[in-house]
Amino acid sequence: MMAIMFFAYKELSEEEEEQAGKEWDELLEKLPEGIEITTVDHAFGTEYNGFLIIEAADFQTYLRFWKSLKDDIRWYVSRTRTIIGTER
Repeated sequence: MMAIMFFAYKELSEEEEEQAGKEWDELLEKLPEGIEITTVDHAFGTEYNGFLIIEAADFQTYLRFWKSLKDDIRWYVSRTRTIIGTER
């Protein structure tokens, strides 16, 4: 399954931006088995700052990952919108 997650950052100080970047890099290094983040980029033309594409082995793996991801990013991301696609 695949998910596209759009995200908007909260207003951050320079120090907070640095900390958020560091934590994001650490998160990418320790992705759980069955999860890949294949794209992270700007979301030009939307109200979001960027988007990422998450590929998961199955929906349950995605749900477990999503819960931990939102806990990790909630201090610097104000809102998200996720579109989930599954294979038939």
